[in-house]
Amino acid sequence: LKQQAPEIKDKMKTTPTSQLWKTAFSDKAAAAQLQWRLSVPLMTLILAFLAVPMSRVEPKAGKYANIIPCAMVIVVYANMSFVLRHWIAKGIIPPWIGMWWLH
Repeated sequence: LKQQAPEIKDKMKTTPTSQLWKTAFSDKAAAAQLQWRLSVPLMTLILAFLAVPMSRVEPKAGKYANIIPCAMVIVVYANMSFVLRHWIAKGIIPPWIGMWWLH
């Protein structure tokens, strides 16, 4: 059987981070991808630290009283990060503003 080379549709996802550092100042898509790669671990830490105070429940409240607010925080935070990555890649907001204000 003949084997075909796989087609890579989004080359920014497979670009090494060291190369993104070099081209982030001239390429908006590279800047968006680099900021995304740096913000995902930061987002994980922020949500982990935010989970501690949000998991506290008053004795008379139900066990699951904070599920809806916690889920809403996660959904809004994640969706805003996706939107910001798209805006940076399309040039709607400049890369120097970037995703950092969200965190």
